[in-house]
Amino acid sequence: MDYKNNWIVRYFGRIALLNSYIDVVAAENLNADNHTYDKISWNGYTILIELFENRYNLELKRNRPDRIKAMDEYKRRFKIGANKNETYHNRY
Repeated sequence: MDYKNNWIVRYFGRIALLNSYIDVVAAENLNADNHTYDKISWNGYTILIELFENRYNLELKRNRPDRIKAMDEYKRRFKIGANKNETYHNRY
């Protein structure tokens, strides 16, 4: 997306997965060379995903109580945070 000759979003894409669409947007500062991601394996593919705590902190900053509540419930359900080395995808 271009706004007065400045990129707001550098990359955009849409993924169809499990009867759902996932919109993907990114900027240069969030590419794999400049940002920390967890790597997971899914059906033989390596996928980079945002660290749960980074996403959680972003939702706090943006004051999105519905998302914060859902993430808190997820953390309680899977007991995330009890072990510093545990991330949310380790539960699968």
